Order: sequence, then C-alpha cells, then structure tokens
Amino acid sequence: MIPFPWNLMFRHQVRHVELLNRMGQMLDVGLGSNETYLWVASELREILNVKALTLWVFDRRHQLLVKEAQTLAPQYGFRENQRQFDELLTNWQMEHSTTMALPQQHAQYPGAPDTPAESDITVLSLPLVFQAEVLGCLNLYLDDDDYPLIERGRDPGSSQLLRAVSGQMSVFVHTRSQVSNTTFYKEIHHRVKNNLQTVASLLRMQLRRLDEISAERALEESLQRIMSIALVHETLSQGEIGMVNLLELTQRICALGARSTDAEVRVNCETSQRILVNSKQATAVALVVNELVENAARHGRNMDEEAPPIVEVNLEGSDEQISITVENVGNPLPPGFSLESNSRLGLTIVQTLAKDELKGTFNLGYAHDKNVAKLRFPMAPSGIAGVQYDHEF
Repeated sequence: MIPFPWNLMFRHQVRHVELLNRMGQMLDVGLGSNETYLWVASELREILNVKALTLWVFDRRHQLLVKEAQTLAPQYGFRENQRQFDELLTNWQMEHSTTMALPQQHAQYPGAPDTPAESDITVLSLPLVFQAEVLGCLNLYLDDDDYPLIERGRDPGSSQLLRAVSGQMSVFVHTRSQVSNTTFYKEIHHRVKNNLQTVASLLRMQLRRLDEISAERALEESLQRIMSIALVHETLSQGEIGMVNLLELTQRICALGARSTDAEVRVNCETSQRILVNSKQATAVALVVNELVENAARHGRNMDEEAPPIVEVNLEGSDEQISITVENVGNPLPPGFSLESNSRLGLTIVQTLAKDELKGTFNLGYAHDKNVAKLRFPMAPSGIAGVQYDHEF
C-alpha cells in the first residue's frame, strides 16, 4: 500500500492560502486607490507566476466586451494568432461560463476555439461571475510543465484555488463597476453645475449687448444656446459613460439651428467615422456648432434664389485631432474683416470656446463662393471629472 502524500498536499494548501492572501491584499489596494485594471492584472500575473494574463470585462450598459488589460512576462511574446484566440475564447466563455484548461480539455467543450498550433502553453480560462451575472473573463497562460495552479488529470472547475481566484476577481470587477458608476454621476453633477455657470456667463454677455439687437432677438439667441447645452446632457444620458457621440450631437444641433431660423435650411452632416468626445468638450462643441450653423443659415443663400440656403457640416477625426467644418454659399466677408476686430457676439463666443475650452483654433474665410468656418481641436482623454469653467466670456 502506497502512503498518501499528506505532506505534499499540506504544502500545496499552504501555498494556495499564501497566493490568495497576497491577491486579496493587492485587490484591496486596487480598490482603495486610482490604480488601473492594467496595474491589477500585472500584479496578479506576478502573484500567480503565469506567462501572460488577459482581463476582459463586459460593459452591460453598451453591450461591449472590453479587454481591460493584457500583461506579459519578460521575453514572452503574444502573437497575432494568440490575440485572436484569446478574443474567441473570451466570447465563448461569456456564453458558456465554464472554468477550463486548453488544449487538454478541448474535446470536452464543443465550439471552444483551438489553441494556436505552435503553442506549448496551457490556457486557463476563468469566467468572472457575480450573483449569476457574467461580468467578464480572466485568461491565464502558463507552462505545460509542473505548475501548482492545476492538478494533472483533474477538472480545473473543481479546484478550490481557481474558484477562489475567479471569485475574488469577480467581486473586484463588480465593486469597481459600482465605483465607476458613482464617479460617473459625480461627473454629471459637476457638468450640470459648470454648464449653469456657462449659461449665466452667456446671459451676462448678451445683456451687455442689448443696445445692438432687440430684446426679443436676444432672448431667442439665448434660448438657442441653452437648448444646445441641454442636447449635450440628453445625448450624454444615452451614450458612453462620460462620453458623447459627436456625430449624433452635431446632427441634433443642426436640426435645432434649422428650426430656429426664418428660412428653411437643409443641413448635410457627414462623417466617415465614429468620434467620441468627453462631456466638457461636448458642451463647447455644441455651442460652437450652434453659433456657426445659425450664422450660416441667417446669412447664407442658394444659387437658386427661390431655394432655401444650404449649410454643410463635416466632421473629421483622428487619434490626435478633431475638425469641424461649416460651409454655406453666401456673399464674401466684408473688406478688412478680421476675427480679432469683430464685435459679433456669436463669433466672440466661438473664438473664446475654441481657444480656452477646446485648446484649439478657429478660422473663418471665403473660397469658391462659400463662407468656410473651420474648428480644429485636440482629442482629450475620456472621463474628465470635476473640471470647472474658470473664464468669463
């Protein structure tokens, strides 16, 4: 009779407890600080001593599966076919929610993706589940040789260690999402407060120019600006967390501007890509587009005198810069016109927002029988919270 290796089993259990204690301490630090998912994943890879680790989180608000982190051991490369496999595996995992080891268990799970042919790595895939809700997936890449996380010939789904690892990460991801939602609502309250301050500044600026236009016209223009800001909040409530789809916002602003003018206006709003801006940028963009579209509609004309004026709005974006162009057929700018010396309230607002809020540039010119207004500004990081307007128009 062969004696049972109690000492070996005890050493494994002690090792597992040490791993879980270190992991718990690390996750506590991650929740109590501003550390990113990447930091958490990197620390977890070191604790578990794996070659590579990917962390995927499912964003239920937008029905998106997001790779929040990928971390590799030194000298370990992650090839393109491995990245594709990792994504396929995660998508499979979101549907089946099963702890498994590949390639050893591949035959047991029909539909699971094949590991890359040249790979000599075992992949442990752990679903992250909290209260029966699949939050994401944790994929661990480890050597085929002796490895303490799994026992050869045993279903990894029955491993208490792996269940504890996935359980702790599930709680962490769930708690992190709750914290993100709290931050989001705080950001919304900051944005509302700041936008009310902007409205007050605009009204004061309009008040100082009441001798230039009628009170009725001044109120109409002020209402138009306030409605533009309101559209930002409406779009924000329906889109990404803290982000606004620029095309959707611009289309709404254009429709608002077309309805507000006496003449019927046809607005062509085009873009070749999906562009997101944070809420701070969105407010400034909404006010700028509102002023430019309304100005183009009021002063534009059509080659066919009986047809309504046409305003064209075009968006372009890259990883670094966004540009918005507003064009209309119209008369040339007055001789000697310059943005620096103009006294029009709308153009003053546009220049102030372009320079101070968007940190960009604004140009207005005339070419090929068209007035062309162009705004360029850098893409800013998402989710800027608590940023206040510190200028007075």
